Parts: sequence; C-alpha cells; structure tokens
Amino acid sequence: MLIMSLSSVSVIWFGGHRIDSGQMQIGALTAFLTYVMQILMAVMMSTTMMMIRRVAVAADRIGAVLDTESSVVEPATPVTLRPAGRRAARSRDLRGGRVPLPGCRRPVLTGRSFTAEPGTTTAIVGSPTLEASLERLRRGICAYRR
Repeated sequence: MLIMSLSSVSVIWFGGHRIDSGQMQIGALTAFLTYVMQILMAVMMSTTMMMIRRVAVAADRIGAVLDTESSVVEPATPVTLRPAGRRAARSRDLRGGRVPLPGCRRPVLTGRSFTAEPGTTTAIVGSPTLEASLERLRRGICAYRR
C-alpha cells in the first residue's frame, strides 16, 4: 500500500508540473495513473498469491507434526518419587501479608492472598521485582510480615 500511495503521489506531482507547463493533458495523466495502479495491483496480487502458497505449505508441515504419534508412553501405574533428603510437599499460603525487598522503601506485595498447592502450577504475573521477591520468600531468604 505504501508503494502504491507513493507512486500515485509522485505521478500526480510530476504530471502536475508537466500539465502546468503545457507539455501534458489532464486525460493523459489520468490514463497514466490508471496504468501504473493496474501494474502495481497485479504485482501486489502476485506477491499475495506467493504468500498464500507459503502459508499452505507451512500449515501442512504443522499438521504433519501434530499428527505424529508421541514416542513417550504414559505408565499404567505412575510412581511419584521424592528426592532423597526432601520433606513432603505441602501447600504454601500467603494471607494478606507484606513481602519486603531489601533496599526498597515500600513492600513489593501488600494485602494479597493466594495458595500454591503441591503438584500444581501457580502463575505470578507482575514486575520482575515482585516475582524475585516471591521466589526469595519461597526459598526462605526474605521474611514475610503480617
């Protein structure tokens, strides 16, 4: 679209100067502008068709990957192992407390509550400072205050 717009502006600009000097008629400028737009539209359509072909090939490849059977087989009776020296997993609760960050004037987390159950994934969306502070809290590096 940018190429079409720039080319039509340049044709009108240079054609306007020729019309002003009497070297060209308005009808000739209109015809030339129409021809240029038709040529550029054909070029754009051909590039679109090439892109459609590429998209179709990529879709076929993605479909082939998704249709592939997995070589990983789920066991009939899965066994949960706990690494040696680690205690049993338990839920982590954070109830309306404050999570401070050393060197900051204010706590990075105030008045929020959540529970992280063992075996589940809990997503924390926020600033990297908040995420780092919660990780420090989880590891027991920083204090949790009510």
